[in-house]
Amino acid sequence: GNRNLCEGINTITGINARTTCGVCNSTEIQINNLQGIYSALCIDGIPSISGLGSYYGLSGIPLGLIKEIKITKGPYNSKISNEGISGTIDIKTKEYLDLAKLDVSLQTSSLGENDLSIGFKNQIKSTKNLFLINAAGSTFSVDKNNDSFTDFSNYKNLNLFYSLWLIDTERITIKLTSRTFFEDRWGGEISWTKNDRGKETKYGESIISKRTENNLLVKYKKETSSINYIISHTFHEE
Repeated sequence: GNRNLCEGINTITGINARTTCGVCNSTEIQINNLQGIYSALCIDGIPSISGLGSYYGLSGIPLGLIKEIKITKGPYNSKISNEGISGTIDIKTKEYLDLAKLDVSLQTSSLGENDLSIGFKNQIKSTKNLFLINAAGSTFSVDKNNDSFTDFSNYKNLNLFYSLWLIDTERITIKLTSRTFFEDRWGGEISWTKNDRGKETKYGESIISKRTENNLLVKYKKETSSINYIISHTFHEE
């Protein structure tokens, strides 16, 4: 099965998840054959203002977190984000009612890939909490053609997602969301180890990523309109 957005989006016409590096398997989503840097990524309507969001922002979103995906082709939504020249990908995450009190999912493959998602929620008076943990990784290197080079990258990643509804009424919604993503990915010679990182003895490409996205949404609904206030914070270290 598909583990994340990049693997599950190729069935949409005009959308292509393309591997940009055959060694470390970095992936981008192209709209109308334009590079991924020209696609805007939004989570719950809030733009992820980061060029790296088109790479690590997408591959780090497990499918268990996604409720629906809305894709708009063309530069119309560039008013939302200046990166949305080719189009906009808006990912709507699961709401409080979409997740069971305890939700566990486990996937594994013959290539040594394992994916575990654990989600749970609770409510204390009017405050609602939703928390999802996703851990994935490969357990061994694959070299089917026996060229002493990895057929695809080895990886270990951890994705933490948290939603907090301080107020959720018909009139006012105050919602805090936070997503943190850690990844250690490498590809190259089968005999490559972490001790070879930064050296020239063996060929390998190693990427260690730390990314966090935090959003505060305040929505005030009137009878005929609504006013949204959004505070967004993104941090990426590699």
